[in-house]
Amino acid sequence: TRLRVQPLKPDGSYDMLALAVPSDSIGPAIGQGLGGKVRNFMSLSLQIGIRFIRPPEGPWVLQHMRCWHCGDGYATGPTALWDAHGNLLAIAQQTAHLRRPNFA
Repeated sequence: TRLRVQPLKPDGSYDMLALAVPSDSIGPAIGQGLGGKVRNFMSLSLQIGIRFIRPPEGPWVLQHMRCWHCGDGYATGPTALWDAHGNLLAIAQQTAHLRRPNFA
């Protein structure tokens, strides 16, 4: 993932809070785990905890999300964020409520 505009603070340093955006990735991870074809569910984040490690070198951030549990209406798991140089940027843990939307 890449933001169109680098999230820089007025002093020119990287705004680490921008890493919260790619940390919120449990929904796509669940969809891939279900075969990538399931589109009739919503994941509503209940909790995201992030441990910031370092700012990225460059604009690209790789997300690696695993789901430890998906059932009983909930999903939880960690996300690791890396930059293009292989540097670990942040580790997040997310819990989400799953539900089927009522489009009728």
